[in-house]
Amino acid sequence: MTETSETCRIRGEALRESWNIFASAVYRFVAETPNASGWTTVAHSPEYQIPGLRKLIWTNEFALDEQIKEARGQLVQQLLKDGWEIVSVDTDGEVQWLKRQKNQQAAQVSGTPADLLAQLASLRDAGVLTEEEFQNKKAEILKRM
Repeated sequence: MTETSETCRIRGEALRESWNIFASAVYRFVAETPNASGWTTVAHSPEYQIPGLRKLIWTNEFALDEQIKEARGQLVQQLLKDGWEIVSVDTDGEVQWLKRQKNQQAAQVSGTPADLLAQLASLRDAGVLTEEEFQNKKAEILKRM
């Protein structure tokens, strides 16, 4: 049996943006795998807020950089725990691409429907899945019963 691997990229995603220079914007990092129609999100970081220009003047830029690095770092740590390996980093040392063997993912999602629902709930509670993603996967599992 030949094992195949899957790749994953990390990118920033704007959740709420405003062109008003006084308003804040909310972002997060997402890990995505390619599929036939584009990209599928497999995990995401906690949200972080970028203050509007007025607030940014009084904000310590170093602290803002640390907040962004922490959000990205939390996502990378979660991916490493899930069996992903780092493939490439950018010139600043930030992880860009990861890979893992496909059969590892199948092993992680095996079990009874109750086990799968418990795993999904823990992913939702940890912030890896949104409530909508959780409900969609839950419906898929319940249909298979």
